[in-house]
Amino acid sequence: MFERSRFAKPYGGSRTARPPPASGGPNPEEPKVAHYRYRRGISLIGLIYILVGLYVAWIHHYITPTLLRNVAEALLAVLLWFLVLLGVDLHLGG
Repeated sequence: MFERSRFAKPYGGSRTARPPPASGGPNPEEPKVAHYRYRRGISLIGLIYILVGLYVAWIHHYITPTLLRNVAEALLAVLLWFLVLLGVDLHLGG
């Protein structure tokens, strides 16, 4: 009864009208806004802060070679836990 003419205007506008944007998609008619992403990680100032802290702790004997060896052994044991269960000794230097 009511047939759509092949010259009918889509979406109630001119022939060049754009369809409404899909849900979640960008709207081409909205102004472009710069989207800033949160950058995870440490900044240069943060890295310098940590390095200076390590140096100060070293010269005031809060960090010693013995402490470094113990931390290295602990890290090896955590990362290579399956070797510890197999009976491998991960103690460094004896």
